[in-house]
This record gives sequence, structure tokens and C-alpha cells, in this order.
Amino acid sequence: MTSFDAFPGTARFQVRALLGQGATGQVYRVFDRETAREVALKTLRLPSTEALLPLKREFRTRVGLAHPNLLQLHELFVEEGSCFFTMEAIEGVDFLHWTRGSGGRARGSTLGDSLPEGTEFPAVPVPGDAEAVRPVVALLSPESVESRLRQGLLQLLQALGALHAVQLVHRDIKPSNVLVTPQERVVVLDFGLAATFRPHLPEQPLVHRPVGTPAYMAPEQVTGGPVGPAADLYAVGAMLYEALTGAPPFATLGGRLLERKVRHAPPHVRELAPRAPEALAQLTMALLSIEPAHRPSVDACLAQLAASAQAPVRPVPRPLPGPLFVGRASELEALSQALEAVFTQGQQVTVHMQGPSGIGKSTLVRHFLALQPPERGPLVLHGRCHPQESVPYKALDAAVDALARHLESLPAAALAALVPSRAAALARLFPVLGRLAAFSQEPVPSALPDVAELRRQGAQALREVLEHLARGGRPLVLWLDDVQWGDSDSAPLFEALLRPPAPPLLLLLTWRAEDREASPLLRQLLSLTQGASARELALGALPPSEVEALVSALLVPSAPRAEREAILAQAEGNPFIARELALTAGRRGLFAPGAPVDVAQLVRERVRELPEGALPLLEVASLAGRPLPRSIALRASGLGEGGRGCAAALRDAGLLREVPGAEPGLGASHDRIREALLGGMPAGDRARRHRAVA
Repeated sequence: MTSFDAFPGTARFQVRALLGQGATGQVYRVFDRETAREVALKTLRLPSTEALLPLKREFRTRVGLAHPNLLQLHELFVEEGSCFFTMEAIEGVDFLHWTRGSGGRARGSTLGDSLPEGTEFPAVPVPGDAEAVRPVVALLSPESVESRLRQGLLQLLQALGALHAVQLVHRDIKPSNVLVTPQERVVVLDFGLAATFRPHLPEQPLVHRPVGTPAYMAPEQVTGGPVGPAADLYAVGAMLYEALTGAPPFATLGGRLLERKVRHAPPHVRELAPRAPEALAQLTMALLSIEPAHRPSVDACLAQLAASAQAPVRPVPRPLPGPLFVGRASELEALSQALEAVFTQGQQVTVHMQGPSGIGKSTLVRHFLALQPPERGPLVLHGRCHPQESVPYKALDAAVDALARHLESLPAAALAALVPSRAAALARLFPVLGRLAAFSQEPVPSALPDVAELRRQGAQALREVLEHLARGGRPLVLWLDDVQWGDSDSAPLFEALLRPPAPPLLLLLTWRAEDREASPLLRQLLSLTQGASARELALGALPPSEVEALVSALLVPSAPRAEREAILAQAEGNPFIARELALTAGRRGLFAPGAPVDVAQLVRERVRELPEGALPLLEVASLAGRPLPRSIALRASGLGEGGRGCAAALRDAGLLREVPGAEPGLGASHDRIREALLGGMPAGDRARRHRAVA
């Protein structure tokens, strides 16, 4: 019997080795027969409806964010009773042992979803290995340790900045979750505890109970208080402390560790390591402040590192700011009217919000929801369709996950009132609901219905649940993003949901205008949602005044007027391009004062941060002038099927567009990007790419 008999592999993935396991999950090294490369695969140790939601949530929380210092996630699969996702396979040593040149090991057990519900400080268990932590001996000179520590810290901060910019907090930063490759690339792993800190969407609410790893978790994680970016920075401080002194803060206190860290600062770094660099020691102690507001931000940390550097360090990009919102007054009013009709008139309203890639559809919806007053704010069930998911009924799957989380938060009596007839059929369609006892107590019939009947019963049960919620005193919003990636199998569920008289909810569908005809589900939904209750909201280019406001918020105040005007002209009203040009100008200093902004230079700068092979693929996609079948584009760029990761990274960076179909198509995301890239291509390269595509 092998160590990986629990997961036998699939027709596509051949198991090579078990890499590690935790309380509920296992990670394997597998061979992907489709792409002919090795990847890592994370799955459940045992089939469990309890563990299904956290595994899917881990993937969905992070997928779509491309950054060189974040582990790249590939695809999510739910098939034949199993759930797993694939990701980049990383070879490296943990951050602490890389900085000190002393080999690799993993230390620190994670306290997470395995904690009993209601666990409160000070009853949080501390793993036994905290009783006697052996110091990590440095085998490098102090100068080499400091140099590595600074360079690694810059990359780690950049990764956290990228996470925080999209309102995500990791919550389990520790040496074993930060690996360094032989090429000295720092990679943040394991997003099982990552969560959003957006207050206005219930996608992944922070659970106010202790989560994290005791030696590195912030005081607010111990006490179950609100957790934001400052918690990740405390963990960075704990790692720095260990790198400089040989042991994490309070390491010798065992069971008293958590009690001490919520009330006291640890001994100063230089008390334990008098030769530690003063600047790094001071930064460490600031990061270990008990109060989150007293810890420096990512930007402040980067500024301190730059100010105290005695030698040049390899540059890394500054973290990007989160989404900025400007304008769209008429669109906000249209959404307000739709929600008002649901709330005051008890109507079902469907809004199709469509526009080209990068025009700001999701940002607009998030801003609209954030504006709703707390006393009458809607219950939002949000799901996003993604091309990297192979999940039954994926147009609704993520939204049903959000529904499961909401139902789980209700008192037993309130939940019982929402349970529909045929609840078991709904749990068969969406197994995540099986974690709710109220949905799994219905007797299983002696003869199970066929697939069509099961789907009919489950769809009716979903309609009943949403009907009960919609009439519960709060307006209900079902927001499905990137609907062009939904599946046709979900169409019958929408038919049942929208059959008159439909539940009084706002069905908000956001999708790319250019995929209107390519997506079978979109065509079906547009046919289903005709009539007075359906509205289509087309987002076009921003007017110059609003683009200028966006650019001004991103550029430094001293930026030359000519630079601002050049960015406005190049962006042509597209907020994505305007944002990228302004950020590139600001953080890289690419443009001399008054010099015209070069979109091709912008694209090449962005591609330089992505996996090797991204530029040839983008050139091929741009040269075709129309979306190419993925296999042709990958072959013509010299990558083959192993280049799917490059395609995903380009898509997540907003440079490449995937078109729905039996085989996805690949094309440049914007005409401005395509034109600029082609304008800078040497004639010889153009001819060579043309021959490869032909």
C-alpha cells in the first residue's frame, strides 16, 4: 500500500508523491498528462461536506491574482465525489533557513478550522513543540544574513501588498508558508485561512475566533478580534524576530505564549542579539506592536528598508493600491432604482451589466453595495464564474457556497424556517449544503430520481430557499460575476428561479460584452430575462474628467501635466489602461518629464513580472487580430500545452482575454494593448510569429 492510495489520481493527473498533509487536506506532486508537466495537487484526506467548502474557498479566494511572489493556482475540479485543485509546484527552503543559510524545515502548527466552535482565548491550545523551541543557528556571516533578509523581506512585503490591495489578509504567514527557490524567488503559500476584510460583502467573512499559528499570530487573532492587513505584518515581525535572534517572540513560554503576547511586547531584539542591525531591529519591534494601528503599513516598511539600505538592493515593484472608484453616477442611480423596486414593490428585477474587459463592472457593483445603509442593507449572495473551474452548475456554485455560509450563521430556529421541501435533492446538486444538518436529515427515497428529475427537484428547492430569504425583511441580491464563463447545465436552474411569480430579489449579472454571442449560457439567460423586469446596463468609456480624477489619485502630486495628459490620451476612457499606465509611471519612473507614455513599454514591464514565455504568447495573440484556439496560440508561441500557466497569468494580469467555447480562445484583452505591442515588434519577429500561426 503506497502513501498516496487515498487519492488514486485521475485520467488526467498521475500521482507521483505525497508532499504533505494536514488535518483535512493532502498535497501531492502529480503529472498533468494534458500539459506534460508536474504540478502540485491539493485534495481532501477523506470525502467530507464539512471540508468541501474550505477547500473551494481557498482556491476561489486567491485565483485570478497574478503576482511573482504568490503561488500560482491553476484549476479547481469537483468530479465523481472528489474535490481538488492544482497549483504551481515549488522547490525551495523556508524563509528562515534561507536567510540564515541553515537548511530547511517547517515549524509551527496552524490553528484553523479544526478548532472547536466557540473556542475563546485563553482556552486556545498551543502545540507541544512550543514548549521547547531550539534556536536556528546562522551558518552565514552577519552581513550575508542581513543582505538576504532585506532582499527576501522586500519580496515578502510585495506579495502581502498585492494581497491587501484586493482586500485579502493571509492570516497564517510563517516561515514554512514562505519558501525561497534556488533562483531566490520568495513565494507565499497556503491560503487556507485567507479571508476578505471588505465589510460590505459576505463572500468570505472573517470568523471572529482564533486562527493562525501561535508563534506568529497577532494579538487580535488570539482574542478573536477584527483581523486586517496589520495581522499579516505582525507575523512578518515575528519572522524577522526569529531571523535576528534565533527564536520567535516568547518562544520559551510554552502555554503562556498567547497570554503574554496579547499583553506585553517581547524583549527587544538587541537585548537578545546585540549585533543585530539597528534599523531591522527597530522595524521588527514596530511590527510587533500589540495595537494593530501602531504597526507600520507595507508601504511604510518598504520606505524604511529603502532609507536604511547601505547597498543597492534588487528592485521589486511597489504594492498596488486597491480598486479606486470614480464617476458612474447614472449607473449607480440605475442600480439604486432596481434595488428600490425589489425592496418597496416586492418585484424580481434582473440587471444585465455588460461592458468590455477592464471597464470596471465589478468595481462599480462593489462600490454600489458599499453605499447601502447598514440598517437596510441587502443580503448579498455573490458568486463568480471562472474559466479555471470544472464544477457542476458552476454558474451558481459559488453563490450557493455563499448561501451555505449565511445559513450556517443563523440560529437553529431561523434556519429551520428556511429549509425547503426536497432539501436532500438540493444538497445532491450542491453537496456543500450537506454540511447543514437541516439539509441532510430528510430520508433518502428508496428509488433515487434520474438526473433530470433530481435537477428539477433541486432547482425548485433552491427557489424555495431564496423565496424565504427574499421575504425575510432584507432585500436579497444574487450577484453573479463573469457570467460568460457559466455552464449551460445551470440554465434549467435559472428557468426554475425566474418562473413567474419569481422571488422578489435583484438578480445582478455582470459579463463581458465581447462574449455575448460566444457564451451559450449568456444567450440562454438573455432569452429567459426578457420583459419589464429585465434591464440592461452597458458600461462605456469614462469621460475625460473622470479618467483624469482616477489618474490624479494614482500619480504623485508633482507629476508633470504633460505626463497626465499623455496617459489620458493613451487610455481612451478605459479605467484599466489608465490605472496601469499611471501605476507603471509612478512606481518605476519609466517616463521622463513631458515624454509621451508608451503603452508597449507598459505591457513589456508587466509581462516581465510574469512567468517566462508570457511575452511570446501575448505577441502571438496580438498578431492574430482575433482570438485563436488555445492549442494553436500555445503551439505558435513555442510553449505547447505546458504554457497554460502563462496564459492564466496573462489573463489575470488583464493583458489576455479568454473566449468561452469548447476550446477557449486567446486574444489580446484590449485593442490599445494589441496595437502598442505590435507597433514595437521588429519586422523579423512579426514574420516569424506569422509563420508559426499559419
